[in-house]
Amino acid sequence: MNPHKVLTAIGLVLVLIGLIGVAWSVQPASGSTTVTVPAGAGYYGYMKISGFVGGHLSGDFTVTPGGSVSFYVLDPTQYADYMQDLSPSGYMFTTTGSSGTFSADLPTSGTYYIAFHHGSGYEGSAQIVEVNYNVSGIELILLIGGAVLLAAGVVLTVIGLRMKSKAKAMEPAMAKPPATDVTLFQNKPKSP
Repeated sequence: MNPHKVLTAIGLVLVLIGLIGVAWSVQPASGSTTVTVPAGAGYYGYMKISGFVGGHLSGDFTVTPGGSVSFYVLDPTQYADYMQDLSPSGYMFTTTGSSGTFSADLPTSGTYYIAFHHGSGYEGSAQIVEVNYNVSGIELILLIGGAVLLAAGVVLTVIGLRMKSKAKAMEPAMAKPPATDVTLFQNKPKSP
């Protein structure tokens, strides 16, 4: 196989993968999880969410078999504070209840936390919290990775196509004659 064909093929594959990466970088993510908060004061449940640049987190929660929970959306600093005594000094979103919806803007990419603990008077029983969430925004790793692969693919494709053009230009202008018993000379010898 010709080197220009190999480079062009690799380049086109990288372009395709890069386009997929860039397209996926702006796709919203969603999920659902169930967390049990054991009976007893001081117990809590949480989930980690990867935030996107310019992102937004929203969803809903339900507590079974009943009762209420204190529900928070926290950044890493707020979550570290929350783990100390279940009382963060700040939060991105909070509510208390047996069910509800939540919404918070995610200012930067990184890890965010959904955390919850027993509501007042419900510390004596285990509570199951079901959380459904949606995260939107731009996922930088996929965007940058896709853009790099896209650029590399374009460069390799261009190099492969230029190699093909050069190879074609170096071929003789005249097509090869069919094989016969006649010998064809391109340049006539000069007589002395």
